Order: sequence, then C-alpha cells, then structure tokens
Amino acid sequence: MFIDNCKNLAIQLNDLNLNDPINSCDKTKCEENLHVLRNYANHATIPISGLTTESSSNGEAKIRPTIKRQDLKGKFNKHDRLIINTWPKNGIEIMPEITKSNTIIQKLLKAIIQKFIKTRINEKEIEQIKADKEIWKNILIPQKTRGVFPLPLSNELKVAYTDSLLLKMVVSLIIDNVEYN
Repeated sequence: MFIDNCKNLAIQLNDLNLNDPINSCDKTKCEENLHVLRNYANHATIPISGLTTESSSNGEAKIRPTIKRQDLKGKFNKHDRLIINTWPKNGIEIMPEITKSNTIIQKLLKAIIQKFIKTRINEKEIEQIKADKEIWKNILIPQKTRGVFPLPLSNELKVAYTDSLLLKMVVSLIIDNVEYN
C-alpha cells in the first residue's frame, strides 16, 4: 500500500526521479499478507485465532496475535485467495509481518527523503540547518513548525504547517550528515 502511494507521489513529484528507489522495493510476501488483512478488515473484524505470549529476561512481555486462514469468512478475490492459501495451517503471526514491512517502508522513506534533500534543498540551507543544530534539536523538531512553502506546480506561496515527523526526518538526516548527494 505504501509502495503504491509512493508510485503516485513519484508522478506528482516527477522532478525528484523517485522511480528507481520505488521500483527497487517489490512487494514482499509480508506486504501482500498485510494487504489482504487490510482488505478483510474493511468488511469484517479480523478473527484473532490465538495469542502467543512470551516474556523476556528483562521483564518485557510480548503478545503475538495469530490469524488462521480457516477462520476468515466471506468471499475473496482470486489474488487474495492465492495469498491466504499460502498461509500455514497453524496461521500467521501479525507482528513479524508488520515488522518486516516497516523495515522496507523505512528504507524507502529514507531514500525518498534523501532524493528530496538532494533535489530541493540547496547547500546554503543545509549549512544553515547544521549551524542551527541545537535550535532544531531542542526547539523546532519537537514542535509543529509553520513555514511558507511553494505549492507544487505553482509559483504561489502558501503558509502551512509541515508534518512534524517528515520535517524531523529531513532535518535529522541533514544534521547527522547522512549521505544524500
């Protein structure tokens, strides 16, 4: 789902040339499983077939929900049925599926942000962010930040609140000197 959304983003921001990093992230089995579960959840409650609990030596308890394919009710399209039929009889655990997908999403998001920095932020702005590193870390990143930004495909400037998570990621990559060139 995230990869499909990124493909739409690549069309809207074609100057960033995002096709290569997006196309390098083929949908994995875990993403397909989550896609099927998301589709199912749009129409019915996902039946949790079992919970595996585990506690570690540091006292943290982990609960891992399991879903069995035979507990899913209803009609499925051909694609979703093929995916469900690959699940083991004892079911799939949701948390490893989410963890694997999240890892892929984080890598892709980092690649997109690096392209954004390289294409849209000039060296003078990068140096200013680095010079104001403490202000960004202690004041600006923890808060929602308001700024004036050009609208896509327009010369019009607009005052808007930026997404604090996205802003934090962009500035953090710059401050931490992550390679973006």
